[in-house]
Amino acid sequence: MRGVGALAVQNEKLLALDQSSRITGYAVFENGELVDCGKFEFTGEIGSRLVGIKEKIISLVQEHEITKIAFEDIQLQSNIANNVTTYKSLAMVFGVVMETCEEENIS
Repeated sequence: MRGVGALAVQNEKLLALDQSSRITGYAVFENGELVDCGKFEFTGEIGSRLVGIKEKIISLVQEHEITKIAFEDIQLQSNIANNVTTYKSLAMVFGVVMETCEEENIS
């Protein structure tokens, strides 16, 4: 996560996500310093994976008293025929992350 230190604000606790519907990487920064990182994996149908993602994000938010979440946007690649299902799944994950931020009152 190059450049995350530049985003640091005093007493900020940032959760950075590299999200996907099956394996999501995360890093927790406190005042720009890495304090935790890892990944979480989910199997099964998309609905149950989305619930698991939301629960894990909430767990990390509570454990680390997160004040901000950073996550990547999604984009549709040029090979649309092979990419629509992936794009759709990533859009659902993106929505769950956005909803969780709203519910947890985190920018």
